[in-house]
Amino acid sequence: MEEAPEAYVENLMQVMREVKRVLKDDGTLWLNLGDCFSGSGKGVGGRGTTSALQLHNRGSYYSSLPWKSSIGPKQLLGMPWRIALALQDDGWVLRSDIIYSKPNPMPESVKDRPTRSHEYVFLMAKSERYFYDAEAISEPRVSKDKKAPKGRSVQPKESLKQDAVERRTYTGFNARWSERTTDRRNARDVWEISPNHYNGAHFATMPVDLAKRCILAGSRRGDVVLDPFSGSGTTALAAISLGRKAIGVDLSFEYSEMAVERLGKSQSPLL
Repeated sequence: MEEAPEAYVENLMQVMREVKRVLKDDGTLWLNLGDCFSGSGKGVGGRGTTSALQLHNRGSYYSSLPWKSSIGPKQLLGMPWRIALALQDDGWVLRSDIIYSKPNPMPESVKDRPTRSHEYVFLMAKSERYFYDAEAISEPRVSKDKKAPKGRSVQPKESLKQDAVERRTYTGFNARWSERTTDRRNARDVWEISPNHYNGAHFATMPVDLAKRCILAGSRRGDVVLDPFSGSGTTALAAISLGRKAIGVDLSFEYSEMAVERLGKSQSPLL
């Protein structure tokens, strides 16, 4: 709800400093962020759409803020990268920018740009050495059919070389990655995950499968997973189902009650 990108960055940075303080030295931060546009002020109540930050160049409230912005309306703000670079400047190790691709995104009525169908997940760590389970989120290795269709040439040598690369042993980053996993490959940084539908009142429910993938890669069974923006409790639900413990924090008492009710109805035991 901030009135300027700089205000949003500063508020989130304050939370992330506390997250860093309580995170184990070998722990990781998985930060899911979507982008937004500067608004025109022509939406509902003069505030623009719910996905837009309103940047007012005039007005008593904006004039009283320490942040000034020259960004005009209809501009993509690049908020995920503003946050990622601010965290990097604050001492976090930025390890990966993962694209969370949505095969069935929310429809948009815009006619002058493509419909947005992705968000970012940033993998960050407190230090250069951290726990990461590559095998837990490995993918099936895609093999090419070497039998060429009629009238077509056989698989080119470059493709065969790529197949050989896929079979290599990745002992450099995970000692368990060995020849026995030749049918698997290291996870790529584009994850196609369908959004979940939740009948509760929360408007931005993260897919359980997205939370599970991050938890599997960044923790062991019995570890504690913290979500400082727990909302309807999706992260806690995923963590408990995978044999982890969970702590969720949210400013909204309504959302917290919703999360407790949702977890109580799940088949996973509360730890």
